Amino acid sequence: MKYDEVDGRQFYRDMGEYTRFKSLMNKLNEYPVRTDVDEHIKVYNDFCTKSEVIKANLLSEIIHLHKIEAISDYEFNKALDQHIPKCNYDIKTEVFTMEFNFVPHIKSMYSRDVWKIKNALVCLVMEGIKRMDVKPNYDKEPMIILFTISNKYSFDVDNVEIKYVIDAMRYSKFFYDDSYDYVSYMVEGKHTDGQSLMTVKVVKKSDLYI
Repeated sequence: MKYDEVDGRQFYRDMGEYTRFKSLMNKLNEYPVRTDVDEHIKVYNDFCTKSEVIKANLLSEIIHLHKIEAISDYEFNKALDQHIPKCNYDIKTEVFTMEFNFVPHIKSMYSRDVWKIKNALVCLVMEGIKRMDVKPNYDKEPMIILFTISNKYSFDVDNVEIKYVIDAMRYSKFFYDDSYDYVSYMVEGKHTDGQSLMTVKVVKKSDLYI
């Protein structure tokens, strides 16, 4: 687990700010007119302040007991490098390709764990895209995304997590939107005796002949 004291404090501040405004907006939407909103905010902020102190103290104690290890940003990023997908964009054909050295399955017993895996996958994809010299911008051009999974065993195509890969490409401004007006996708499988892999290819719908 990576922990940086300054980043940790900023993270909790941002989360508190987000939660506070979300709570306030929910109240305003539920009740068009309120006169005690400021008092609610004060009570909520007082509670957050106390809870953040408790969490910070607990985290410091865990680190002190060597239950988790604080590592540098360099060490953390170096450990992730091997999982960042390799991305390439051919300017002439306008084809984008991405290669994973793993297959992103999301298998969690608890729904609360899914967001952690989602965020990790989105960050890995966006980091791979960030490292590209030239990035695609398909705007409103209808595109199709081809997912090819190489695996030793047969698998159900709907068990492979592709939503967050598409989300990451949308966040990177590949598409105007990821609705069916602009994006479609297909999943195919291949047998391999080696490591399980996934490749992603984005092509124009107009270039496909079915």
